[in-house]
Parts: sequence; structure tokens; C-alpha cells
Amino acid sequence: MDQTNGSVGLEVVGFWRAPILKDETQDFTEQQKAILQAKIDAVDSRFGDRRCRLTVIGQEDEAARFTEALNRCFLTKEELNHWQNGGSFDDPWPQKIAKL
Repeated sequence: MDQTNGSVGLEVVGFWRAPILKDETQDFTEQQKAILQAKIDAVDSRFGDRRCRLTVIGQEDEAARFTEALNRCFLTKEELNHWQNGGSFDDPWPQKIAKL
């Protein structure tokens, strides 16, 4: 029997290749750079190979409410354009965080 509980887990499962190509401390050959670039280009993303995946498990109506709330957190096309052109945003995250 499978079960879930109210929990959140985060883990590093890899790294993004896009910023590595711009890192001048890396001593890549042209062939290595081409291989990395091909892997980056194979990903359907506007930010190179940068992307996140999220799995939501729950009752259909609860999962729908959660994904609707999450979608409201994403930048609009206009906001993304503003950011790509050097714009900034206020940081909504709390400045004080208590660790339990």
C-alpha cells in the first residue's frame, strides 16, 4: 500500500549545464563545449537546460487548488520581459525565518 503525508522534500538531483559553459574557470576543449551545448539545446526551455519538475499528489480538487495557486506565483510574459531587460522585483520572502 502506498501512502503520502503532509510533507515536502527537496534534493539535488543534478546540475544545470547552461551556466557551466560560461564559467571561465572550466578548462573545456571545443569538443567538450560542443557536447554540452548539444545537451542544452536538446531541452525545450527558454533558459537553456534550467527547469524544475514538481509532482503533486492529492485529491483532485485539492491538487487543482494548489496548482492554481502555484501558477499565480509564476511571472507573466510581461514580467519575464521586464526581468530579462534588467528590471527587478521586490522580494516577498520573509526576512526572519525560524528553524524548528
